[in-house]
Amino acid sequence: MSQVIGLDISPTSTGFCLADDSVTETYAIQVPSSIEWMQMVKLICQAIVKVSLYCPVFIEDYAFGSFGGSSSIKTIAEINGAVKFFIVNKAQREFYTVAPTTVKKFVTGSGKAPKDAIRLAAYKKYGIEFKTTDEVDAYCIADFAYHVINEKPKRKLLKHELETLKNYKERLKK
Repeated sequence: MSQVIGLDISPTSTGFCLADDSVTETYAIQVPSSIEWMQMVKLICQAIVKVSLYCPVFIEDYAFGSFGGSSSIKTIAEINGAVKFFIVNKAQREFYTVAPTTVKKFVTGSGKAPKDAIRLAAYKKYGIEFKTTDEVDAYCIADFAYHVINEKPKRKLLKHELETLKNYKERLKK
């Protein structure tokens, strides 16, 4: 049994998903405002520690284009840096980043799909309705991650899924 954690980090609502061969646990870790970003870091780290078995963590990488000149990217960078430091130095796990376009292509077939298309594709693919887009993203990241680290797929993978996995694995080798 191979477990993976998928994270979609956000200042106020981070998607967390623990996936393995048969069970998937997905939820949103929430704080009232981005001012409380240190609390977000603490909650993410606590969620990672709750996973008793060693497993790698896959984190959605930055999507710089969606922020314009906002200070949100600074907050997300702070949270990401603190969480990555914790993963490596305290939890002693590996982490990998996954470009948002990679996740989008894996789920929808297009790396340029909008959020609502991802949510719909995820519903059609997995048959699950999620409360937040952060949970959708975390689930999709974890499903992608599961297939990156496991040779035996959970289901029959589509051509675009296989292509996305192949490209990502080739980048990891470099």
